[in-house]
Amino acid sequence: MEKQQVSMGRVARIRGMIEQGIEDPDLISPNFVSRAPWDVAVQQFTGNEDAKFDTDRVFSDFRMIVEEAFEDGDRVIVRWRMRGKWTGPLPFAPGIEPSGRDVEFTGSYNYRFIGDKIVEKDGEFDVKAASRALLGGMNITCGSDNCVDVVQVLSGSGSHPDRDKRPA
Repeated sequence: MEKQQVSMGRVARIRGMIEQGIEDPDLISPNFVSRAPWDVAVQQFTGNEDAKFDTDRVFSDFRMIVEEAFEDGDRVIVRWRMRGKWTGPLPFAPGIEPSGRDVEFTGSYNYRFIGDKIVEKDGEFDVKAASRALLGGMNITCGSDNCVDVVQVLSGSGSHPDRDKRPA
């Protein structure tokens, strides 16, 4: 019975942390590592291994909604939906100007625990939906003539139709 109470506590605390946008320092291990791709991109771009993607600097009216959360052994898995307005530069692609458009896409987090502390976070998101929202509705399905290498566009080394049309 105690394990179930701890389990429900983990899920509830993570849900609150995500939906309120506030990290719970009592839940995070001092040895915490984020392997979420958006955090890794910021870490690689800045050269700072502790850097994290700061949603509040990139999106206004930002809201994360937990659609599902459950515990599986030492992990808590969360499916989420993100909504906001893109008003700030992407930290790993500062050359792409924010569109000011409303954006919405889904993703997931996978938290790994040791005891009652989160030691690792991984994640993924709907790349197509995010790219359409952030890159002006472009079709990024490879195999077509309109294929866009999102990584190159976001890093500034690829071609982006809207960015390339802007006056120098």
